[in-house]
Amino acid sequence: MRIIALIDDAAVIERILKHLKVWDPGPAPIRPAGRDPPWPKGETLAITYHPGPVALEARAPVTMLRRE
Repeated sequence: MRIIALIDDAAVIERILKHLKVWDPGPAPIRPAGRDPPWPKGETLAITYHPGPVALEARAPVTMLRRE
């Protein structure tokens, strides 16, 4: 079997399927989430580190991360 034609225009495909009464638009496809926006320069983010049972005896230090 050989391919003799290819229809890649969505509007044309929709018209053909509607004419054949088999068009079912259905729900919009779920797309994967995009990338997170970049972290702005100079912003800080507080991160707390708890090493384990030792952290229960004394409060764990808070480290500030800064993007330069």
